[in-house]
Amino acid sequence: MKYFHHRKKKLFLESGLFFCLLLAASFSWASPNDWPPWGEYSPLKVLASKPTPLGKWSIIVYGDSKGSSFHKQKFIPKLLAINPTLIVNTGDMVARGGGILSRENDWEPWEKESRELRNHIPFFPVIGNHEITVREPKSADHDKYYKGLRHFSLFYDLPKESGWEFYYSFVYGDITFILLAVPGADFKPGSAQWQWLEQTLQKATTPHIITFSHSQIYSVGDKENYVWEYASELTSLLKKYGVQLHFSGNDHIYYRTMRDGVTYIISAGGGANMYPLTHLDNAIPGDVFFTGDGKPDMENYYYYVSLDVNSDTINGKTVLVNNGKVMDTFTLKARKR
Repeated sequence: MKYFHHRKKKLFLESGLFFCLLLAASFSWASPNDWPPWGEYSPLKVLASKPTPLGKWSIIVYGDSKGSSFHKQKFIPKLLAINPTLIVNTGDMVARGGGILSRENDWEPWEKESRELRNHIPFFPVIGNHEITVREPKSADHDKYYKGLRHFSLFYDLPKESGWEFYYSFVYGDITFILLAVPGADFKPGSAQWQWLEQTLQKATTPHIITFSHSQIYSVGDKENYVWEYASELTSLLKKYGVQLHFSGNDHIYYRTMRDGVTYIISAGGGANMYPLTHLDNAIPGDVFFTGDGKPDMENYYYYVSLDVNSDTINGKTVLVNNGKVMDTFTLKARKR
């Protein structure tokens, strides 16, 4: 019995030592000097390398995969097969984007599974709250080296005309794309991002303007209350400058509504667990919505929104990934200028 206790104690100490060595090793590879090991990814460079489409071209908008196996196994092969002109992701590509351990657990798997997609199709991301969520307790040098915002900016080489690459814009074809940053950003009337947004809208001369954010403005889902404090001021701004379409993610449902001439769509069916429709009282006539929450075949409700652009007309459809069923269609005409 004495030998047994001695042996048990020795095994415990050896296993503890092994865990400490393993933990030390995990921190050693996360030196901020070699982050990231794969270099920067620039969607504008990928876009510039593709031939300018003649006539009709396409966009796919989706988000909220959070590193799910469905996204890796089903979504990415589907997107590669479709081969749209470009993709806009509405955020939450990784489960936890901040902290030291996020490198091995989140960013490296995301880099590997999305590499072929990003190399062939220009992939423009919106930063979501999960891109900045910390996986483990903050370390002493977290703010300097391991913030999710820093990881995001090092992973993606995005347009920097705003001076802060977490919100940015670009023009392609007949569309001005404006991608906003809400998590971790001071976004209210008079703020730097707000002034930049209004100036960008003022200067836009394209037939179409599409804005994107991670946080939703209108919803009938479980995160209905997770809306911006200055949502009414923002919707007034979008209406004032003739924005026709605003995409968001975050609330894991599908929802399309038109308010004051602007179409708002939640595209958040990228593979993370879907949410219930708990605020249907917010819906107005003409709204379209669905979710896979509570259904035994929930993965059959993951989806993307496809936009076919042809001069002054954008034809949209919402498609289920697994079976190709079209759940919604809509058409947008060029804005009045």
